[in-house]
Amino acid sequence: MMARSNIAHALETVDVLRERWLDRASDLFAKLGLWDAELDDWRDAVERIVTGFDPVTGLFEEFAGFHALELIDLREYASREEPIDLIIGAERTKRTRVVRQADIVALITLLPDKFPEAIAEKNFRYYEPICAHGSSLSAGAHALVAARTGQADLALHYLRETASRDLDLDPNSAGGVRIADFDSLWGAVVFGFAGLNMGGRTLAIDPKLPPNWKNPSFRVRWKGRSIAIRIANGSVETALFEGPPMDIRVAGMTKTLTTNGSTQAT
Repeated sequence: MMARSNIAHALETVDVLRERWLDRASDLFAKLGLWDAELDDWRDAVERIVTGFDPVTGLFEEFAGFHALELIDLREYASREEPIDLIIGAERTKRTRVVRQADIVALITLLPDKFPEAIAEKNFRYYEPICAHGSSLSAGAHALVAARTGQADLALHYLRETASRDLDLDPNSAGGVRIADFDSLWGAVVFGFAGLNMGGRTLAIDPKLPPNWKNPSFRVRWKGRSIAIRIANGSVETALFEGPPMDIRVAGMTKTLTTNGSTQAT
């Protein structure tokens, strides 16, 4: 999926270069030896790369044959302190539907535009119970997707688990901290609970906050602009502090922001 996305973005870049700077694009492509025949191969690859998506079930398969493997109940091993493959054995692990860490779930965080909410929720509900969380990076991705799909209690569980990696489970920060976990905490709050989406042509936000959260606020950079966002009392307050006017979608409604101006949407 990531390879397919990268190639597709490369083709979009080629189209933009040709549309806006045709002469410079032609010189660049000549230097790179990038001819139409190769671009045709890229387009063919985008169409034919196998993604494992089943349009009937709406699920992405971890790998070919994964759905046919043995299903085990990881709740029976909830108190484990060792990786699951050390407990049930490497060979059995290979024959079971156990995912070591966020994989399809991580993909949902990376390519949200490829996962409409119903598809994201269906894949999350399938893979979350069979994830063994053998990596400290796994819980943060699960927190983000659970929040985005409206599962606040589960999202908070994974948010606390991510935060506790350095606070409770392994407090010896003299040996280093899990800096990527800090990023996933921020991502779970901003891209998950606050519902910020920077993947489209228009900045969008659709909050799904836990009931006891009050007035979270943050700033983002968007195409040379600085935007402040605050969620309070069921409304989203946005203000543009730097850059030209822009549109922003708030809970499905499009608003226009101007410098030093603000808007509210329920």
